[in-house]
Formats: sequence, structure tokens, C-alpha cells
Amino acid sequence: MTNLVTALFGLTKHVLGIYEMKEARKYLDRVIYLEKQYIKETSKDEENIDTNAIDHILIELQLISKATIAFKE
Repeated sequence: MTNLVTALFGLTKHVLGIYEMKEARKYLDRVIYLEKQYIKETSKDEENIDTNAIDHILIELQLISKATIAFKE
């Protein structure tokens, strides 16, 4: 799962970096923040990991990833 999440973070950052729009930069900043939060949370010991926090991070990442498609239209 971690490789898939890493790929989604990387792909989303790359696509958002292509667009030179203020909205794209806002989303890119948010994706970078989410990635840092994801790394922080998954670096904890297993018993201290907040799976709800990880779920929220991944849901928001998915929504932003889907929104990047609208930028090209």
C-alpha cells in the first residue's frame, strides 16, 4: 500500500506542478502538507498510529488527485 500511496503523491505533485495557476499551487502546497503528515503518521510505532488520520489524509489526496483532471479542461 505504501508504494501506491507514494506513487499517488508523486503523480499528483507532478501534474499540479505542470499547471501555472494560482489554484494549482494552492493544491500542490496542500498535497505536500498531506505527504508530510502521512510520513509523520506512518513513521510511528504500530500501536501509536492513528488510522483515522491516515484515512483522512488518503481521502483528501484522492479528492485533490481527481480535481487535477479538471485543470486540463
